[in-house]
Amino acid sequence: DVALNAIPPILVPLFDEDPRFEVRTAAGIGTTYLGFHTERIPLALREAIAHGIDRASLVDAKLDGRARVTDSWVPANHWASIEIPARAFDAARARAAIAALDDDLRARRYVLRVSSDRFRVSLARAIAAMLADVGLNVDVRPSEPGTLIADLDEGRFDLCLLQVPEVIEPHVLSWFFGSDRVPGEGVGGANRWRLRDAELDAALERGRVSSDRATRVEAYAQAQRRLHATLPVLPLWQEDHVAVVRRGVAFEVPRDGRFGRLARAH
Repeated sequence: DVALNAIPPILVPLFDEDPRFEVRTAAGIGTTYLGFHTERIPLALREAIAHGIDRASLVDAKLDGRARVTDSWVPANHWASIEIPARAFDAARARAAIAALDDDLRARRYVLRVSSDRFRVSLARAIAAMLADVGLNVDVRPSEPGTLIADLDEGRFDLCLLQVPEVIEPHVLSWFFGSDRVPGEGVGGANRWRLRDAELDAALERGRVSSDRATRVEAYAQAQRRLHATLPVLPLWQEDHVAVVRRGVAFEVPRDGRFGRLARAH
């Protein structure tokens, strides 16, 4: 009756053409992103990579247009969202920036880690092909989720393609970017990028300790600006949640992509 986020985008059009089913969508609040090992990939190269990826074309070709290109983890219309300058696709700019790098950086083969999900692997390979076009050698290495996360925590990667489900409370950003949240350094955390930025830490802490909405808005705005400037990860897009539903079945696609609403209804 209901298949929620269970059908690869390449197959969804088959159900558009089948009178027994309807394809229903809701704008998602999770973000697909490209993470960088910041100790191996300097900011100039991260900027070049950001301009070398045609995110809009990937959304159209791989996701059938069912996503919105983004430059932030905080979804649009969230109380903490702000306007962030877009890093537009510019292959010539990316190619020139990579050509200006040190020989060692240009000659390296970079490892892009991704889950073993076939669709995610296809996305990673498309990204690698775009980066090859601007002069960067990238090898895609898929792994099962447990191995992938363990290797990322240990720093065994150059780039990685991942998703964060949602950012409802923006202080969750500290889990991914706080200087004290680098895996293996005595505390839990998902700062696999090894980012250490005192200004970002201070902004996140201001947001954590305050109960005043205006203060929190300012704090998380500053945090987002620092993330944009330091570029430990490149947000790519926020994917729609897509449900294929048997015609006549009452099901509204939830923005968080979970079945909780259906369970409560029945």
